[in-house]
Amino acid sequence: MGIIETVIVLCLFIYNGDEKKIEGWYTQENIGECLTAKRLASRNSGNQVLYTCSVEECEMSIDSTGAKHCDKIID
Repeated sequence: MGIIETVIVLCLFIYNGDEKKIEGWYTQENIGECLTAKRLASRNSGNQVLYTCSVEECEMSIDSTGAKHCDKIID
């Protein structure tokens, strides 16, 4: 089990009919950075995807370079 932290994440959701499924998430340094990334990603994507910025509790791990990654969003 990793470290539990509250972080800002940019979430990618894929629509399949009426079903919405989370496909991936990316941690962001602050809400401004998240909204900028969301705006850029939304402009370059189709209408079957949705990006959201949110504050989530995540199980974090540290890779070999020392960077933190959100392995799992805790519901």
